[in-house]
Amino acid sequence: MFARVAYFLAILLFSISAASSADICYGIASTTLQSVNSDGEILNDDAYYHRGDNVGAITQYNVNPRTGAAFICSHGGGCYAFKVSADGMHGDTLDLINCRVNPKVSSVDDGIEYHDIDVVRSKNSKSALRQDDIENRLIDLGACSACAGTMANSYIRHPRSRCAAFTRSVLEGNPVAIKRLSDGDADACN
Repeated sequence: MFARVAYFLAILLFSISAASSADICYGIASTTLQSVNSDGEILNDDAYYHRGDNVGAITQYNVNPRTGAAFICSHGGGCYAFKVSADGMHGDTLDLINCRVNPKVSSVDDGIEYHDIDVVRSKNSKSALRQDDIENRLIDLGACSACAGTMANSYIRHPRSRCAAFTRSVLEGNPVAIKRLSDGDADACN
């Protein structure tokens, strides 16, 4: 059983070359950051981040071609004006530390171009990558972001727990477990 799980995880980890970010990506603010809307308009005068602050859980880079506004968004935080440089890691308002903006547009919604944030694997620890890879896989299988974090944490840190067993079953491709996950079964990890 352990060998089968180890084999599956090895395939999972090595099949993701430029994984999209769940919550692993972070940057350092190089100036004051204020929340903006999709037109690039400042939502309020309060600074959300100051120069030197860690901006965590960066998940996407968006461009509004109509207004020219470009912004980076953080899970649970908001979106902030940000024009990215050609290297995908530096910009006018913050520097990405362990990830980069994917230059390809991943989708367009209501005229806004969405770009993925790709994890730079060499700039992350093995344990952080393992957590992020498992979270991303669970999200791909239908888990909400917070659910994926809880499940990955249980799977890694509490492998004998009920939640870890359920997570293992999902990761191994059990169709019943995947259906429970995609149906949002609240008792699956309680």
